[in-house]
Amino acid sequence: MSIRKLAALILSFVLLLAAIAPIASAERRVTPSPRPRPRATSVQPKKTPIPSSTLKLTRKQAEKYKGRIDSSSYRTVGLKASGTVVAAGYDDGSGSNDVGGWRDITAVIATDDHTVGLKSDGTVVMAGSLSSDEYIIWSADEAIVPTGPVTKEVSDVAAWRNIVAISSGSGATFGIKSNGTVVATQDMQHPVLPDGGSLDISGWRNIVAIDSGAMTTIGVKSDGTVVSVGLDYDSKTNMKGWKDIVDVSTGGGFTIGLKSDGTVVAAGAAAVAGSYFGEIVKGAASWRDIVAIAAGDNHILGLKSDGTVVAAGYDLEGQLEVDDWRNIVAISAGFGHSVGLQLDGTVVAAGSNDYGQTSIGKWKLT
Repeated sequence: MSIRKLAALILSFVLLLAAIAPIASAERRVTPSPRPRPRATSVQPKKTPIPSSTLKLTRKQAEKYKGRIDSSSYRTVGLKASGTVVAAGYDDGSGSNDVGGWRDITAVIATDDHTVGLKSDGTVVMAGSLSSDEYIIWSADEAIVPTGPVTKEVSDVAAWRNIVAISSGSGATFGIKSNGTVVATQDMQHPVLPDGGSLDISGWRNIVAIDSGAMTTIGVKSDGTVVSVGLDYDSKTNMKGWKDIVDVSTGGGFTIGLKSDGTVVAAGAAAVAGSYFGEIVKGAASWRDIVAIAAGDNHILGLKSDGTVVAAGYDLEGQLEVDDWRNIVAISAGFGHSVGLQLDGTVVAAGSNDYGQTSIGKWKLT
């Protein structure tokens, strides 16, 4: 092949390559590179952090707030710093919520159909009346009705003097006198119960705290032991061996006691493994740093030294939903609701509001 023909062949090959290159380049430009598929992610809503409680509460300080708020099955009563009283919830027509005229009150107690107030001069006032229904205690299979006179009026506390603490439950109201003895409403001073038990407290001495439930009253003595009178259904007064007790609260078929070391003990159905109230004692067994306690019909509350609240039992109406409570200084438990008093005088509540017993968010007990 001559040099001229070879040169022409090379030139043709170069021109062919020059024509093909732009096409390949264009194809590279219009063909996108494969991209990785985006990973599926779930966006979780941000939880509002619960502020920490800044309170440091001792048991002695908690005792000063005891009686500032109280609950019964369907009622809530609050004591203002001014000594006046407010009430919410069920009123059976007896005037149990008629406390607007009360003055100089230092502690309040709420029952299902009456309210009791302790005055600064050591006297006691009441609103409402005892109904005959309060004298009927339902056991597992029958109604037990105590014998003896039944007085529906509660005016007999008007003669009480030198009272330093009060308690009231089904069928009786009690007062601790400054000398450590206890008085009770006249109609329930010495009744005899069908099971042979009695509500006679005439021999009680050195009592420093007291709580009453359905035909059961528990007293704490100055030596840390406890005494009881009344109906022992569900073994709620089986408190043998209790010591170092500083406060008690009795509920529906059980009693809890606060010890001086901040732990809690229980008696009655709650202390029986596998019982209906077994969740109560199981939950309270791990409690520590408790400065106040409250027992309802189906649940218990414990106030911790940091102003938070713990709860155990049956959450029938949402009454155990107290995890976000902060700066609490007093607590109370009803049938299906829980109430807490905050340091600034506001009130929080959880649970049932069938009768307006938790419609207390606007209360300011200062």
